[in-house]
Amino acid sequence: MAEPVDDVFTLSPGIRDRFWDKNRVVVDRILLPLICYHGGSNDPAVAVSTLRADADKLHALEQSVAALAEAAGAMGAPAPGSSPAPVAAPIVPKAYMWVSPSISGAILLGFFVMLGVLMTRDAAAVEKLGGLQNVLFTLLGALAAAFTQVVNYWLGSSKGSADKTDLLERTIRPPADGGQATPAPVK
Repeated sequence: MAEPVDDVFTLSPGIRDRFWDKNRVVVDRILLPLICYHGGSNDPAVAVSTLRADADKLHALEQSVAALAEAAGAMGAPAPGSSPAPVAAPIVPKAYMWVSPSISGAILLGFFVMLGVLMTRDAAAVEKLGGLQNVLFTLLGALAAAFTQVVNYWLGSSKGSADKTDLLERTIRPPADGGQATPAPVK
């Protein structure tokens, strides 16, 4: 995959100078999406051909790289392509951020209350419930399954996926109007 990046280095000395001595894997991860976006194709080779033919698109790519470098510098991060040093971008609260913790809390509370009620009753009291006993144990089973899902959400792959989505939202966003891509604003 390095060939399209090398072609862009040939087309733009400014981009080459920013990335020439940097970690190649990081450079490819940063530049290839920008090359494809500004070249108007998901195929990097086609995108480079478009950039070679259209100086305005190449200039827009150069501006995006410069804006990315400026934004990285403003956040105290190393310049694009340099060895990655983790820099945490601020987390912007979303309007619906309260929903997941609220539902999770209700499920946890319901599970432990139901478990406590069934465990603190003596066997004779539970048997007096008759047909309701089966309903309560079924409810406990459903709450146990929901409890497992809550734990998996907060500690498992769903949490990692949500974190990844938030990270992607804070990176470069292509504009809706088809104009030049710029780094996402830092709030």
